[in-house]
Amino acid sequence: DLHVRCRRQRQMCIRDRLITFVSADLVDKNQMNYYVYDPEHILSENSISYINSINKELKAKTGGEVAVVILDNIEEGDAKEYTTEIFNELALGEKGKDNGVLILMAIKSRDIQIETGYGAEGFVTDAKAARTYRAMAQVIKDKENNGEEGYEAGILEGFNTIIKAVSYTH
Repeated sequence: DLHVRCRRQRQMCIRDRLITFVSADLVDKNQMNYYVYDPEHILSENSISYINSINKELKAKTGGEVAVVILDNIEEGDAKEYTTEIFNELALGEKGKDNGVLILMAIKSRDIQIETGYGAEGFVTDAKAARTYRAMAQVIKDKENNGEEGYEAGILEGFNTIIKAVSYTH
């Protein structure tokens, strides 16, 4: 039925606009600390400095960038859309090479997403991203089982794994 199809298309269009609107507000670029967005204060200053210094070296060698975005929460089912939107908004990687990577973690919803530009897919494949995601989750779980906060260790695990993959191919 044409009426039902048009209504569904309008709902999808409204939903897409809402996702774009909400995700555009998720990352305040003024709060970015170079390659880190952490309004939840999960990372220590040492970890932020480490991520930024490694990124500066990576950018000088390859033009690539690996950003870390930490959010409080993402609505269920929207993590992939948010991650893609934030990745595009931050324009990670060298222009024309599209060789950036975004590691996104939402604390309350316990979402981890890894988004790669087309130029980064050769060294951060979907399989590599999935293994990295699982390793991050395992580090967090292990720390929490020992009564410790695990998010920082999990983020660093993912960041270091991605950096190794990038460095190995260059």
